[in-house]
Amino acid sequence: MAPRAMVLTATIAGLVAGAVMSIEKMLEAALRGKGFWRPPNLIASMLLGPRVDTGRFLLGGFLVGMALHALASAFMGWLYGVAIAEHVDQWPALLQILLILGYAVVHWASYQYLIMPWLAPVMNRNSSPLSLAVAHMVWALAFAAWFLPMSGQ
Repeated sequence: MAPRAMVLTATIAGLVAGAVMSIEKMLEAALRGKGFWRPPNLIASMLLGPRVDTGRFLLGGFLVGMALHALASAFMGWLYGVAIAEHVDQWPALLQILLILGYAVVHWASYQYLIMPWLAPVMNRNSSPLSLAVAHMVWALAFAAWFLPMSGQ
């Protein structure tokens, strides 16, 4: 696959994986009694402040939170496409999946411990590191499930 096509495919795979991750987090929040809508509201709190930290549906919180998450997920996919994909496209699929899982762990750790305390303090106070780590593994598996077949792997 041509490098530009691979980057585009990885970006789209990042968006798809972000949607899957969002659904996982929203279902988890609902099952824990935190409210189905809380995850996008927590993300939105980066821009809208703590007033959106509810489990209720808030149109602004939902739209802003989902848009920010989509941008982050697309960026994560794009970065994989630009920096990694063409260097490992001949690797066996299992090794690529393991690499994608490792990539997601690095992203999670840097976000959890370096970025989120500064950029998203409301989310940081109200998010379990384990829960977010699991969500990033979900992202990785969804990314691999979309990216590898779509890139001819």
